[in-house]
Amino acid sequence: MKELTYDNLKDNDDPDITPGLHEPLVIDDAIDQMAFVEIKRWIVEGDFPWFLQKDVVGETEYSDEGQPTEEVLCDQYDNIQFQHSFYSDKNFHTEACNPMWAPILARLRSKALVRIKANLTLRTKSVVKHGWHRDASPPEHYPGLRTAVYYLNTCDGFTELKETGQKIYSKENRLAVFPNHMFHTGTTTTNDFGRYVVNFNTY
Repeated sequence: MKELTYDNLKDNDDPDITPGLHEPLVIDDAIDQMAFVEIKRWIVEGDFPWFLQKDVVGETEYSDEGQPTEEVLCDQYDNIQFQHSFYSDKNFHTEACNPMWAPILARLRSKALVRIKANLTLRTKSVVKHGWHRDASPPEHYPGLRTAVYYLNTCDGFTELKETGQKIYSKENRLAVFPNHMFHTGTTTTNDFGRYVVNFNTY
């Protein structure tokens, strides 16, 4: 997996480079520190509205070819998280936050947005993997779609990619982006109150 710093990437204006289009990419110090602090203060440290989501990953389902489309890796009591939807169905649901995402969307070189959603998984005694999934299935219906995970706090939780076995650990102001067709799972954390991320699905 390639790793780029903000300084390496910010001066690269090549329009043919779309981060995460063909292979996973990790960008540390993804946006300006002041912009990051504003996002973290609002979502992690503020009085932020969260909504319970059961079944982070659905029951194991199979395609016509017999391949799993989702595969649960935990029991039903761990298969939960809190979420907040910022953008879906071509609409922003939380208007006040719109400008906050501009630096991240610029870093992703986003051309068309599908979804922005914050996820919070609470602390557990051991790290729990929720299950393998793609954010949009079947992937052939979404050619060129990318999944991006923006990490708001540093903890021992991670994003794991099934095909490569790579673990991308939660580190504040880190941005991971990879093709939508790659199966992945998120986790809980053991060394903080929760694991805070914002997911982007974008072309």
